[in-house]
Amino acid sequence: MKINIIKRTLSFLIAGLLTLSLISCAGSDTSEDTQSGISGETVSGSTETAQPEIPVKTDKQISDEAIAAILESDFGGDNVIIVTSNDDTVLPEDTVNVVNRKRYERLNVLENKFNFTFVRRELTDNAMYNGARNAYNSELYYADLMYTSPSQLYRYQSNSMAANIGTLPFVMLDAPYFDKASMEQASADGMIYAAIGESNMNADNLAGVFFNKEILVQLTDEDIYGRVYDKTWTLEYMTLLSKAAAYTDGIATGLRGTLTDLTADNFIDNIYFSANGHNVSAGSGMLPLYTPFDEAAQLCADGVYDLMYNKNGFTRANNARARFEAGESLFLVTSLSEKNDIAYDSFNWGILPLPLYTEGGDYRTFKDNALPVTVVLSSTPDLTRSGILLEGVNAAMYGYVKEAYFDECMYEIVRDNDTLNMIDIIIDGAQASFAHMFGAGTANLDDCTYLAVRNTVKTARNLEYYNNRGTQINELLTEEFDR
Repeated sequence: MKINIIKRTLSFLIAGLLTLSLISCAGSDTSEDTQSGISGETVSGSTETAQPEIPVKTDKQISDEAIAAILESDFGGDNVIIVTSNDDTVLPEDTVNVVNRKRYERLNVLENKFNFTFVRRELTDNAMYNGARNAYNSELYYADLMYTSPSQLYRYQSNSMAANIGTLPFVMLDAPYFDKASMEQASADGMIYAAIGESNMNADNLAGVFFNKEILVQLTDEDIYGRVYDKTWTLEYMTLLSKAAAYTDGIATGLRGTLTDLTADNFIDNIYFSANGHNVSAGSGMLPLYTPFDEAAQLCADGVYDLMYNKNGFTRANNARARFEAGESLFLVTSLSEKNDIAYDSFNWGILPLPLYTEGGDYRTFKDNALPVTVVLSSTPDLTRSGILLEGVNAAMYGYVKEAYFDECMYEIVRDNDTLNMIDIIIDGAQASFAHMFGAGTANLDDCTYLAVRNTVKTARNLEYYNNRGTQINELLTEEFDR
């Protein structure tokens, strides 16, 4: 069954016409119909007229209406401080890029509405935490919003420094500009420790699989995009193609099957997460629950090992993109940002999401440290102001930034409509992970989740070894998160 995705090249062009069409039809008369009753008898002569269709709101309309609905408030020309360890997502340094200009344009809407000026302070995660801790201990103002790496969230949780996002005024958690699934992963026992939404998203920092169409056509005449739509684009199939590119009858062809410029650990994290998902069940209404590795998890780890180490033409190199551009590899696993340079090459290429492990599953993309989460310090003097700002920055980005991103892709970068759809799948499948965000703060949680998979792939060790070490994890999670 194919995924029902509208081609991006058409969707932007017809959106306005569709809205106008719906509006023009809203007041039109409808003819009297003959209907079937519940018993199956024919009911005729109904005097009721059909209700007019309500036009579907665009993402940008939702954005504008959400900002308009926020309480009118004058910040008196104050500076609003955002501290960030990420230099290319919120208030990015590069303002030449069309997508980043759109980010600033939308933030200017908030500055004008509430009469303030955003001030960006870029610090390392460690410097940010130390400054926030000192302010917390002294009950002083530090920042209105803090954007930190996900793996640092445990530090704010374990020291009670993170405000509950779920109780901040004006934050509409059910709004589409917040990533509810990821925020559940940042939650436990009534607390939401971080906000994750449109202001945390930079699609260029997500990982995808670039492929050389010219090499692929020599290996198979199968439609690889069709496999993605049919949900049969799996780790096993990617490994099969990778090996076929690198070896013929056991003899090296001189090509690589898969290149990456991600670290080995980050590559494993991304491939395993996309194929197998979470090791911890989490949510604001529950205590986190560790899920031991099962047979499927072991087979998935074996599959990652097979792709990387079982003579399938895998290479990790800092110059992976250059080598891919030179035609040396079928696949390149890297961040979507690399498309901006590859766009100017003459060879034919495309992009795929990270593969599934089981056919028919849902495509997932790992929100790792390249995409920040938003923390509000619990000692912040004016949490109402932080709530207004958190709602505002996420609502402001919704629709506008993604449209700018796809416009740039469509008109300047990608070679085919399917690749646009692949990027859409990658973005829609992006999720955060509880174990990644809190693992270092709970004894054995890191060891028995991400580190376990990495070590298993690198050493071909059995995951059952880590299950035996992780028998006390749920007790530790209860002790850490029970409020």
